Amino acid sequence: MRYPLIDKKKTGQQIWQLMCKQELSVKDVAEKLEAGSVQCVYQWINGKRLPSIDNLYALADLLDVDIDEILCRRRGGGEEDVFQR
Repeated sequence: MRYPLIDKKKTGQQIWQLMCKQELSVKDVAEKLEAGSVQCVYQWINGKRLPSIDNLYALADLLDVDIDEILCRRRGGGEEDVFQR
């Protein structure tokens, strides 16, 4: 059985789209989440890193969405994406 994996790149794209929808800048998100720096948020958007669990919950609250709307999952082993975004 293959378990779903989080696609960092697509998740970053989803975070960016949701931020744009809420008209939030990278600086706004970094300040509101107390993420430390804008580089942290850029790493999420660029698919280099995923938000920590704490930041993921805060981000979902800030963007007014469920966590599942932020995360883009795929099956392991190179299979097709589970969710199309």
